[in-house]
Amino acid sequence: MSALPVPSDHDLSPEDRLKAREDFFRLMSHEIRTPLNGVMGMLSLLSRTPLSPDQESYLDTARESGEHLLTLVNDLLDYMRIDAGRIQLEPTQVRLEPLLQSVAELLSPRAHAGGIEIAWALDSRLEHIQADEGRLRQILFNLAGNAIKFTAAGGVLIRVELSDQGLIRFCVRD
Repeated sequence: MSALPVPSDHDLSPEDRLKAREDFFRLMSHEIRTPLNGVMGMLSLLSRTPLSPDQESYLDTARESGEHLLTLVNDLLDYMRIDAGRIQLEPTQVRLEPLLQSVAELLSPRAHAGGIEIAWALDSRLEHIQADEGRLRQILFNLAGNAIKFTAAGGVLIRVELSDQGLIRFCVRD
């Protein structure tokens, strides 16, 4: 039985290498997501059963870890799309106050579990901007989530301000 020839990286064009890498990441993300979604579903079912306080704490940690893993898989796909020049931005008018409030509210349980506070502040001159709301939310969530993870005392502040030059600055500070 003869072996099929396998092209080496040197036989592929840069575009073909990029496509092969993107295909690999897409396949791997699917292979990781499928069992991860099963785990998350089982954790959700488990949360509806009577649990001791310790078990609830373990469940919360497992759920947070699963959500973090899912975020990492999504981030890897986004990086591949950026690398391939295939990321699709969907700019819309984004109201900043509800965006900041929702990010802070989503991260509030994690912050309070760590004994810290999370807050947000918006420059009064800003109400809305043109942006891809989903991507912006993901970036703020990731940055603030990392700040919470590595902040032992005090708190985390998500702030949006308008500079004198008209630039909009997003800051996450711990």
